[in-house]
Amino acid sequence: MNPTSPLNKEQSHRSELLALKARRALADLGKRSLYKKIHQEKGDQEKAFNLLKPRFGTMYSEIASYDIERFVVPLWAGVLKGLEKAFLPSHSSSFLKNPLIMYTMHPTGSDRRLTEKMAVLDEAFSREELAYLCQEDDIGKPLLQDLGWTLTSQNTINCLYCIARFTTKTGVDCRRVNNIIEWGGGYGMLAKIMHRLKEDTTYTIIDLPLLSCLQWIYLSSIFGEDSVNLVRTPRDPILDRRINLVSLPFLDTLNTMSPDLFVSTFALSESSQYAQEFVVSRNWFNAKHLLLAYLSETFDKLTQGMLIENIPPPKPCRFAYR
Repeated sequence: MNPTSPLNKEQSHRSELLALKARRALADLGKRSLYKKIHQEKGDQEKAFNLLKPRFGTMYSEIASYDIERFVVPLWAGVLKGLEKAFLPSHSSSFLKNPLIMYTMHPTGSDRRLTEKMAVLDEAFSREELAYLCQEDDIGKPLLQDLGWTLTSQNTINCLYCIARFTTKTGVDCRRVNNIIEWGGGYGMLAKIMHRLKEDTTYTIIDLPLLSCLQWIYLSSIFGEDSVNLVRTPRDPILDRRINLVSLPFLDTLNTMSPDLFVSTFALSESSQYAQEFVVSRNWFNAKHLLLAYLSETFDKLTQGMLIENIPPPKPCRFAYR
């Protein structure tokens, strides 16, 4: 029989399709198995989420009544509109699968630098510590990666990588830092890792009102609502030894705060000129310690004298440490 005949070509094509479907089915089965495992271990998080969810829309409507336009660039104004449509009045516990969340905060593609990042993590932490710090949670239903010794996600590794680089470059152990301000915390991943490192740190995230509410429901579902303080009015205080969530309208709450560590991983370089000048006016660039990731050249003048490290493509950027 002629192998190049139309009949044989069609049979070969069908065989390839069947093989592809079989591989996808096995991959889907493997993913379902991972999700089932993490849900069995941390199913209480979804129960907590369901109790908190009815208050999400009300909390946001209170905070969103204040003006934040001067802090926000057009890109994030557009993202915010999309998130409002998807998350209000409430949302499902699998919110990390929202396309805008995945695009802006929860990367899901293959990481070509995973081996390099894991080497940095192994330098900063023991494997036992990494198994605890890297572990993913059930809430949000993140896209999981099985490292064999723990279930994690690309965003977990990315955030822990930032901490590990800071630790190895400066010699500063984040478990000895008592007061941290983070400008732009996504859905709360870096704060979650820092809280696991040191539960009694006073950790404050500054962010858009909707993201402050998302951080509230995410972190409260994991650690309990008593560990999280959502600032809802200009009069609400910052609480010691809590994760404090401060929306942009309430920045005056932080007038007297001088952090041991100021952190921003790309968020400040994606904020308005007014927002950047506000951070300078608060002298947070002169905090005792600093961890800043930014797009190349954005803050070069402000970071003079700090330890600067260039990170290679695909996303050329810089880290500044002190």
